Amino acid sequence: MYIAPMDQVAREQDLASDSLFKWIVVSSSALAMGVTLGLLGGLIIDRDTGLSLHWHWSIVLWAAAGVSATIYVWKTVWAAGKDENPATKRQVKRASIVLVIVCLAACVYPFRFVFSSYGSSYLIGGATAVVVLSLAFSLIRWLVHLCEEQDRKELARQEREHNH
Repeated sequence: MYIAPMDQVAREQDLASDSLFKWIVVSSSALAMGVTLGLLGGLIIDRDTGLSLHWHWSIVLWAAAGVSATIYVWKTVWAAGKDENPATKRQVKRASIVLVIVCLAACVYPFRFVFSSYGSSYLIGGATAVVVLSLAFSLIRWLVHLCEEQDRKELARQEREHNH
């Protein structure tokens, strides 16, 4: 187990309480997410034109959704850093889920034209990808849980040996 030196912990705590640092992190990541999701909102994938970017008011809506979700996540993360309450940790998970949903919706949104042009073959491929990725995520999560359990057992064994 790695224990950070006190001066490193103090520097990290100083950064977490520095309002300029927080503003830079929140504004830059919100801007990046807003631009990315806004561009996704303007993408059109069509049989005739292929992949193209067209201005539409939905770009503004997707950009606003990206900025809002990112700011919400950072506010909950900064609050959770100060508070060890399990309810605060659940809020961070909830905020992260909101961000993931907004990002997934923005990634799927450009395909609205594909479905009308190409039909159900993309739906079948998309559903297959969701199933395969979900299974892969479940497997990775199970492996992480297994490793954490193994680490807990090893630490308990070391602690017992140390106490004897």
